[in-house]
Amino acid sequence: NEYNCNLVKVIIGESFMKDAKTVIEFGTSKIACATAVPKNRSGFEVIGYVKNEYAGIKNGNWVEPSSVGACLNDTITELEKQTGAKIKTVEMALPATFSDLHMETVSMGIHGNVNASELDSLFSMASQFPRGDSLKVVNQFSAWYMLEDGEIFIDAYGKRTSNITAGIISVLTNKYLIQDLKILTRNAGVYVQSIICEQLAEALALIPEEKRDLIAILIDAGYYSTSISLVYGDAVLNTVTIDVGGGYVTDDIAYYMKMDKQTAERLKRQYSFGLEENNDINYLFAKTADGNLSRYPYDMLKKIIDSRMEHMVKQIMLTVKELEKSVGKQLTIYMTGGGFNYMPGINSFFQAYCGRSPIQCRAANTKLAEPASQSMYALLEYAMKSNDDGAFFEDEVEEKGFFSKISKKFFK
Repeated sequence: NEYNCNLVKVIIGESFMKDAKTVIEFGTSKIACATAVPKNRSGFEVIGYVKNEYAGIKNGNWVEPSSVGACLNDTITELEKQTGAKIKTVEMALPATFSDLHMETVSMGIHGNVNASELDSLFSMASQFPRGDSLKVVNQFSAWYMLEDGEIFIDAYGKRTSNITAGIISVLTNKYLIQDLKILTRNAGVYVQSIICEQLAEALALIPEEKRDLIAILIDAGYYSTSISLVYGDAVLNTVTIDVGGGYVTDDIAYYMKMDKQTAERLKRQYSFGLEENNDINYLFAKTADGNLSRYPYDMLKKIIDSRMEHMVKQIMLTVKELEKSVGKQLTIYMTGGGFNYMPGINSFFQAYCGRSPIQCRAANTKLAEPASQSMYALLEYAMKSNDDGAFFEDEVEEKGFFSKISKKFFK
């Protein structure tokens, strides 16, 4: 009967979801949720992926705090329909704009081979640095290990030495943000198991290992902010978030050409940098909000887009050069995110403007291959491989959260 059929569906769904991982991502213009299950041999299969637009994050803050919860609820409900099972636990990505990285160098004596307990002690020592009452460590990872002979390793487990020194990165965020995120997810009916450092997950999944070992730069261009990270080995040494992104181009087009943002976004994605050099183009065409096809002067569009992009590329490259200054050499640049990568010829624009062309990242999973979905691919891969037990997301005394208590950026 119908009752038994539904019961069987629930039992099968629960069994199927036993090894599944679900990730929540708060983007600068969308909230995304995805669920994946491991494949028999390697990798994972995405069984549900939902992303919904919301007011987003701009200038390091929620644009409309009251809208975040409703969008999250809708996104998780839709994901449960796709997967056919109740989502109980999730991993949550911490946006780069809400995070800060701090590295501590710690040392200790070792008798024999380095074991897991001694590595845990190093991480514990590295978290004891002084910080403000409002800051909380939500994740940690190692940048490097040095043994007694001065040799550097990315992983020191099992190495024989009498002394070990480590560079440990702590990911910090505002504790009031964490409390609000707990409330939001609890209201949506899910429990947050752990927090993922978004830029670390992207670096590990989207930059080849041999390039990370040589040190690289990762640009994650979003709608209203862009994070630029210095990547070494299996760590992110530094991240700077600046207020530039594809949304500012869309806003400029909408404002100066007197149109709605949806039409402006379509025009932005049609525009191709450098196209006019080989073609005589007078107009670009796009559907308006009422469904009519209209034409728009190419010269005006070019002036708006190029001027805004020149300003943003300049800011990005100034940040890149500051990060490169810390290592004393020019690095390979990788770029992900939906902010710029949907614009044809963006690499040639970088090349023409600053003489350097970022490599566009690629995701191995075809369902998450689009630039705006690559971060979710990286987060799922990290969640699948991670053994994080959620130690940094333990329950604590709740106070008033970020929405009501903080009204400025977390970090400059």
